[in-house]
Amino acid sequence: MRTEALEIWLSFEDLKRSGTVPNWQTLRSWQDTLGFPLGRMLGPNSRRWARSEIVAWLAQRPVARKVTPKPAPKRRRAAALKSGAPSEAA
Repeated sequence: MRTEALEIWLSFEDLKRSGTVPNWQTLRSWQDTLGFPLGRMLGPNSRRWARSEIVAWLAQRPVARKVTPKPAPKRRRAAALKSGAPSEAA
């Protein structure tokens, strides 16, 4: 007889305890924008996530540091008007 391992199902509390998600709001945001698994309703009030799907989602997340764009330099004309200096166009 062949024995197949059953999927391991994680509750929201399991996800939270493991540090995968901090709260429901973040979870919903990640589902809407980052493709976080939606989970399955195993009962009327029982949503669970397949461990294999969570592991796969985490594996595809970027590992590089996020590049933050530098703020645009301020315009010289605006700075000159604030200081009371005459502008070049005058």
